[in-house]
Amino acid sequence: MTGILRNKKATFAVDTFPFYIIFAVLITFMWMAFIIYMDYYARDNVTPPKGFDAYMISQRFFRSPDCFTYQDISGRTYPMIIDANKFNDQRIASCYIANKDTFAYELTLSYEDKENKIRSANWNTNAGLSYSEAPKSVLVRKENSLIPGKMKMSVQNG
Repeated sequence: MTGILRNKKATFAVDTFPFYIIFAVLITFMWMAFIIYMDYYARDNVTPPKGFDAYMISQRFFRSPDCFTYQDISGRTYPMIIDANKFNDQRIASCYIANKDTFAYELTLSYEDKENKIRSANWNTNAGLSYSEAPKSVLVRKENSLIPGKMKMSVQNG
């Protein structure tokens, strides 16, 4: 045992070892505090804005051939071109499955001084709107011609 204490290198390792342990513990706690802080900070910054969920779901109305978008004979889909023959209550019932927990939509298609409104099955006429989007410019395909029009979407919370 006296041989170990006489070695200067071993004495140095024994003297500094507690400081390394304290340093490692402090760094670990600081790292954990940083991670926890960033978790709370980032959670607030990545919250989607109000209406984002409803907007993402509603994109099928403007872009999906299963809903109102025009699809030619070859199967090509034309986003933002609404087929006037598809814009009806039966079509919205088949392309958007509505229940009491989902968003309710009212779509208004205006073209050639006409206004056609359709609603999802869960639309409540007595309830107020969650929000209403500004009308979007679309083209309406009717009898092999394209007519400029506007489509307005109103949403109720699910």
